[in-house]
Amino acid sequence: MTTTQTGTTVVLPSLGENVTEATITRWLKARGDRVEAGEPLLEVATDKVDTEIPSPAAGIVLDILVPEHALVATGGAIAVISDGGAEKAMPEHAPEPHPVAVSGTADRVETLPRIRRIIARRMLESLQTSAQLTTVVEVDVTEIARLRNREKEVFHHRTGVKLSFLPFFAAAAVEALDEHPVINSSLNTDCTEVTYHSAVHLGMTVDTDKGLMVTVIRDAGALRIPELAR
Repeated sequence: MTTTQTGTTVVLPSLGENVTEATITRWLKARGDRVEAGEPLLEVATDKVDTEIPSPAAGIVLDILVPEHALVATGGAIAVISDGGAEKAMPEHAPEPHPVAVSGTADRVETLPRIRRIIARRMLESLQTSAQLTTVVEVDVTEIARLRNREKEVFHHRTGVKLSFLPFFAAAAVEALDEHPVINSSLNTDCTEVTYHSAVHLGMTVDTDKGLMVTVIRDAGALRIPELAR
């Protein structure tokens, strides 16, 4: 954040280790809108996380420097906010054009938002590098259900997290990988060597309004149920 005579320049803050850039997925305020300090100003996406960026100051949005779906480096200027004394006076921001289908039989081309490009790229990489299979196994979880029902209130009070069945299933997957290390292995590109990985990084698919997202739990083998639940 930089304060000048014309207002406060908002910059993209640090979003974590090794994250050097992000894509602006949605502006939550338009030019001329008033925003309070700490109020969400925009949404951004990286290869690791989707998050809201709060406004560093109160005032009127004087200018938006980076449009939606554009890539910006950490520390780059993205908006300008007034000192907070002015009322909404800026002209309304003209609506951004949207893809329009051409009449006749012409195809319609639409640029994918960054988050959907990442999803598509990850799915393609998975198809090209991982064995694709589906297995269905019926398991008796009666005891787990009883344990969950008995402990969920205490668990929530102690950790602040609701206890679902998911961490139990995650723990079972980690235990299975420990017993069958060949499942947690990979071949080199020449298919001459196999590497048995000591760490377990567990991917959990989550359906969101932006599409399927995969949350990766790093070193899941070292985590217990409370940590997996978080």
